[in-house]
Amino acid sequence: MNAPHTPERLLRLNEVRNLTGMSRATIYRRVSMPSHHPEKFPQWIKLGRMSAWSAREVAEWIERQKARRAAA
Repeated sequence: MNAPHTPERLLRLNEVRNLTGMSRATIYRRVSMPSHHPEKFPQWIKLGRMSAWSAREVAEWIERQKARRAAA
């Protein structure tokens, strides 16, 4: 028997700002960085007129930044 699918949690901009400590402008600037850049932020998901980010992708980005800090 298959387990029921749990939809992924989506974060609005204010939640992303609170988690990362980054401003709106910095988030959008990092989203538009080249894909190979280590600080590139995950692309938003457009839901009609609003945008949201995958909670999993944001958490993974934060972990990558912590790993970069530890490696430096």
